Amino acid sequence: MGNFVMQFYNKHYAITPFRHSNLDYRLKLVESIFKKEKPQRILDIGCGDGNFTIYLKKVSKAKEAVGLDISPKAKKQNNRILTKIILNISDEKIPYSDSYFDAVFCGEIIEHLFNPDNLMFEIKRVLKKNGFCILTTPNLASWVNRISLMLGFQPGFTEISTLYNPGKILNKKHELSGHIRVFTHRALKKYLNIYGFKAIKFIPCIASKLTQPFKVIDILLSRFVSMNIPLVVYFQK
Repeated sequence: MGNFVMQFYNKHYAITPFRHSNLDYRLKLVESIFKKEKPQRILDIGCGDGNFTIYLKKVSKAKEAVGLDISPKAKKQNNRILTKIILNISDEKIPYSDSYFDAVFCGEIIEHLFNPDNLMFEIKRVLKKNGFCILTTPNLASWVNRISLMLGFQPGFTEISTLYNPGKILNKKHELSGHIRVFTHRALKKYLNIYGFKAIKFIPCIASKLTQPFKVIDILLSRFVSMNIPLVVYFQK
């Protein structure tokens, strides 16, 4: 992998500080599902610092939790508490046997991958039969993006450059997110169908860090999952 790509991942994805007091609505949904299902072997793809992985293990009362991340920086965090593996899920195989895990969490990862198909292959391979995965990703067809496109702005979660991010309606600072693949509700559902996953269910979700009046609009439209800003989908092998 080129130095540029590794530097980019190290800067943007290596450390994702987790505090339960700051848990956003998307992660609260994930927490509630893991707490209810109580999987005993958990895989977190794109674990960052691993603190949320450890938290999922705790609420699930799981026997084992494994975190994967592309950045070597991530391995330095919590390495005595959590099994961590440095791996590029775009093209590498997860070093666990078939049907090993009861549950997989893949939060805000698929949109960063050059090859999301390897991710799908590997999730299906390592999940037990009837095991579940929760995948989250930004929604290209969110209500905010529909308005942005209608007004002639670049939709959120998409970028035209690795250095610059102009043309956004709500990104005055031109901050980069590093998104490569973008999904709509319809496209993601059909994509999961292609890989033979079952019990596909999109969970209504509101966004975090919205100010008024956008927050009120988001809450009102949250029941329409095809317009949610984050997509949260539960599916089984």
